Amino acid sequence: MDWTAVELNSKAGSTFWFSGTWSRLFVLLRLLAGSVLFGIAVWYFFFIAAVART
Repeated sequence: MDWTAVELNSKAGSTFWFSGTWSRLFVLLRLLAGSVLFGIAVWYFFFIAAVART
């Protein structure tokens, strides 16, 4: 699905607030996914370091 088209359609339909809320939600989800991946990477790194020490 093309989200840019959806946003343009909703702006044309004078539901600017709704489209703004959706774009904010997507940014939040993207940040959350990024932080989760970063957390997993850090945890994995420490796990490998701990295993290598033993």
